[in-house]
Amino acid sequence: ECGSLLQRLALLPSFDKSRFQYFLVIFSKSPKVLLLFCYFTVTLFKFYIFAFIFSMLLLHEFVVLSINLFLILIQAVSEQNSLLNGDYSLTSINLDFLSL
Repeated sequence: ECGSLLQRLALLPSFDKSRFQYFLVIFSKSPKVLLLFCYFTVTLFKFYIFAFIFSMLLLHEFVVLSINLFLILIQAVSEQNSLLNGDYSLTSINLDFLSL
């Protein structure tokens, strides 16, 4: 299956056939080399898929954390402004500190 794919790839007009013939000679003389090449290519492809999914999950967590920190900052600033204006209805935690 991988060998027929390589042969079809060699038929493309924009493909550099001089470099590709070296691989075809190696693969035609030893099918085990072709199998190893296909195995490592598939393994590398799986690794790249795993790395991509893992990086997307990390990016998602970073975005969620950034949004949460931004919302906490906005809430803290609004509570501080309400305390400075004398409105203690929004701040239940700060009222506990004021009663001490």
